[in-house]
Amino acid sequence: MSGLRAPLASVQLPDLGDGSGGTLTPQAERRIGEKMMRDVRADPEYLDDWLIRDYLDSISSKLSNAAATQYLGGYRPDFDLFAVRDPQVNAFSMPGGFIGVNTGLIAATQTESELASVIGHEMGHVLQRHIARMILQQNERAATPRSPQCSSVYSRV
Repeated sequence: MSGLRAPLASVQLPDLGDGSGGTLTPQAERRIGEKMMRDVRADPEYLDDWLIRDYLDSISSKLSNAAATQYLGGYRPDFDLFAVRDPQVNAFSMPGGFIGVNTGLIAATQTESELASVIGHEMGHVLQRHIARMILQQNERAATPRSPQCSSVYSRV
């Protein structure tokens, strides 16, 4: 069996960057998230239920407190969790610490730990500032000049 394993020297992990978010500050990222949340709260699928919100907040608080004792970085966002009426088993993170949790996920989990593992995963995206890096990359791509031939191809897509 050991012959099937690749040598450790050949294992290549993806480069996820440094987690700094580039030139987008955490405060700017939070403002983007707050602007997005105005639209989310206006959506009929947004579930403004204090009991669910309290449950989600208690889970994120436990995770945040546990992480704070071991966290080495300087970025500690205020996490703001909310529920969305959606039967899919899913959750998603948004800029600035906002995390949406589908009701399908809440219903499908059998223990708080199962739900906490998904929420913790989404919190990891926020802490690593993945969304800030994606926004920065999109802005860099938009600012890259293209030849007239490329521009005409992109305009037809």
